[in-house]
Amino acid sequence: MTVNMDIWKGSGFDRSPSRILILGESTYGDDPPLDVYVRRWVAGKQPDHLFSRLFRVCCGQLGGSATLEARGRFWDSVAFVNFVPASVGAKRSDRPTANHYKQGKAMLPKVLAADLIK
Repeated sequence: MTVNMDIWKGSGFDRSPSRILILGESTYGDDPPLDVYVRRWVAGKQPDHLFSRLFRVCCGQLGGSATLEARGRFWDSVAFVNFVPASVGAKRSDRPTANHYKQGKAMLPKVLAADLIK
């Protein structure tokens, strides 16, 4: 199992008054690093149920009907990391194990202390 300390930090995160860190659960399969994955979602080339729900809740719009600029503004203002630092399986229905959660619990203080999100 490969540990993944993959953190997305939007270009406007440091200037954002709220400085929101979104904590996802886990990743599935062999997704690219978040810097590639998020940009693909913003461009409408990467479907992702969580990203779409986050955008709808935070911005009040459906991701599919929002402009690329609106999608980009949202992701530029936040940071994102998955709690479980490893892929938990090949598909979305695969669930993290107790060991996955233990790894996440051990990794989270390192993420919170990282200069990247301070």
